Amino acid sequence: MDDIVLVWDLNGVIFKKYQIDSDTMKIVKRLNELGHTQYIFTNTKLKRFREISPKLMELQYFKNIFSTVENHTYKPSPKAYKFLLGKIQNKTIYFIDDSPKNIQVAQKHGIKGIRYINDIQLVEDLKLLNLYHDN
Repeated sequence: MDDIVLVWDLNGVIFKKYQIDSDTMKIVKRLNELGHTQYIFTNTKLKRFREISPKLMELQYFKNIFSTVENHTYKPSPKAYKFLLGKIQNKTIYFIDDSPKNIQVAQKHGIKGIRYINDIQLVEDLKLLNLYHDN
């Protein structure tokens, strides 16, 4: 498992309707229990993220937060994914995002994509990849 990491998009996946989605965070917590290293990869400015992060007490489940804006780019720009690959090296990266375009560009850079539609589908996809199990 040391060679696999999960990278989460923030808006539309973890952060929905102006709040952290508690059901999605249950999945994050379980993945953490299973020993997976997790990151956030967002177009949100870190300053803005710090404003909402007090609401995200579960930051402990993420090793780091990467903001594309800090690298003067945005997803789905190829430059954003090169930035991510520079931060996370020698790992198999599974990128969870709700945007088909973001997933498509990530995959062109060798990043494995998981399209987020809802929590049920995400858990099923993670189980198929042997990254998740209930107990």
